Amino acid sequence: MPEQKKERKRENLKEALHLENIRKAYHTGSGDVPVLKGVNYDICRGEFI
Repeated sequence: MPEQKKERKRENLKEALHLENIRKAYHTGSGDVPVLKGVNYDICRGEFI
């Protein structure tokens, strides 16, 4: 039950930051090393990170 309350509370918060499909690769001598592949992340007002 606490999880549902948390979900409802989050729905009422406005997004302060929305990141979608984040990708990151490090370039090395032997080729690219992917470290993030399509990561999505939302930060809402009032949340601490």
